[in-house]
Amino acid sequence: MRDTALSSGNLRRRCRSSAVGIRLMSEQRHLLVDLKTGKSRPAMSIAPVLSSNKSPWKGVLLEEYPGVAVENLDVANTRHLVVVQLDEPATVEFKQNGNAFQTLHIQPGQVAILPAMSPFSVRSRNVGAFLALGLEPQFLQLAAHELIDPDRMELLVRVAFDEPLLKHVVLSLKGDAEAGCPGGRCYGETLANAVAVHLVSHFGSRAVKSRDTGRGLARYQLNRAIEFIHAHLSEDISLESLAGAVGLSPFHFARLFKRSTGLSPHQYLLRCRVERARGLLMRAKASIAEVAIEVGFCDQSHLAAHFKRVYGVSPKAFLQQIRYK
Repeated sequence: MRDTALSSGNLRRRCRSSAVGIRLMSEQRHLLVDLKTGKSRPAMSIAPVLSSNKSPWKGVLLEEYPGVAVENLDVANTRHLVVVQLDEPATVEFKQNGNAFQTLHIQPGQVAILPAMSPFSVRSRNVGAFLALGLEPQFLQLAAHELIDPDRMELLVRVAFDEPLLKHVVLSLKGDAEAGCPGGRCYGETLANAVAVHLVSHFGSRAVKSRDTGRGLARYQLNRAIEFIHAHLSEDISLESLAGAVGLSPFHFARLFKRSTGLSPHQYLLRCRVERARGLLMRAKASIAEVAIEVGFCDQSHLAAHFKRVYGVSPKAFLQQIRYK
């Protein structure tokens, strides 16, 4: 077991510094969320051959990958992705929303649109070389605000189709990234904004229910909120930041979230922290105090109170139970 003589303040700073470091590393890649666990991971198992992660562009990430085998099941992107197939065709199996797999033959230059937090599965022996342009959800919300009510827009999944404008813009961004981004932040973000407006105008669904029908969040909004919670679990998450992750006002988000889950955002956050603490206690050799800080509680007693409320025993008693099984 690690040294438990660290002060609570030093331990909190160390845990939070580590968590921030992990997030900063992860944010340099396109991420997928495993919808069964809520955990994030890189979308591809290999590093991109080209990335705009050091560009001045904000809210935009371009990556290029060579042809490799892939199997991503029951996942969702954290960004809205526009994928452009490059010089070689590919055959992939793709499914969404629980439907059966479909075999798709993707030709060079064809495009796919994969909205943020829209569930899908894909597998292939060789996906072929491709470009993936990712837009942060907030980036698209800003574009939607000028055209329609952003709360009433949901991007539609499209795969293996011809879309000359999107192809041209993504290839233009590739050229700029390869040259070291001489166009600067304005050039990249202007092109990305053109992509966002085009997506909202041509691939957004406006057939939505009224806000006051008594229903909760749309599925993609709920998934996005849950992913945000898991990604920032060790932080002091504000309602404003959580609502902002799905493009809603805090008041509107809180009402819809409770309709969807039966819990307030704060109650749901506490439950997630307790559940992760339970998993860490079962697998890790860290002390209860270390686990408490790692999952975002103020101290060990704070964790103990909520842990007992959920599981009926204290963390110490829980550890004793599993050790004697």
